[in-house]
Amino acid sequence: MFGLTKPKINKKNSTIIKIFLAFCLLFFLVYTTSSGKFRLGNVVLCRNLDKDAVPIDIVGDEMKPSDRIILVFDYSHANVGQTLNIAWYYNDKQITNDQVKLNRTEGQRRLALLSNNGATLPKGAYCVKISIGDKLLKQISFVIS
Repeated sequence: MFGLTKPKINKKNSTIIKIFLAFCLLFFLVYTTSSGKFRLGNVVLCRNLDKDAVPIDIVGDEMKPSDRIILVFDYSHANVGQTLNIAWYYNDKQITNDQVKLNRTEGQRRLALLSNNGATLPKGAYCVKISIGDKLLKQISFVIS
């Protein structure tokens, strides 16, 4: 009849199998570590959004007076419930500090800096910083002239 025989594994085959398993483990560790890291992308400042919430009137290093500046960014590989810190600065003085809770692992967020009572934002140097805890992810500086 048919009998099962135990395959013979010599030292050479054993070494090859161990190397292959070590390589697989290393690949798995590198892949899961790099793919699970929070990513911030397509960070822009604009003055307005179109009907589909796409940024228009993109802000460069210098902009004309406006009553608002809108920060738009994409993110991925977030932990649900993770919090981003968005801080706005005017002439090197912090004027806001918003905590933005992420409800999905990826998506797009928009956050506006608005003037009081529809007046234009004051002329001067501005900066917005996006961070997680103490880690600065992105900083954008511009001037309203």
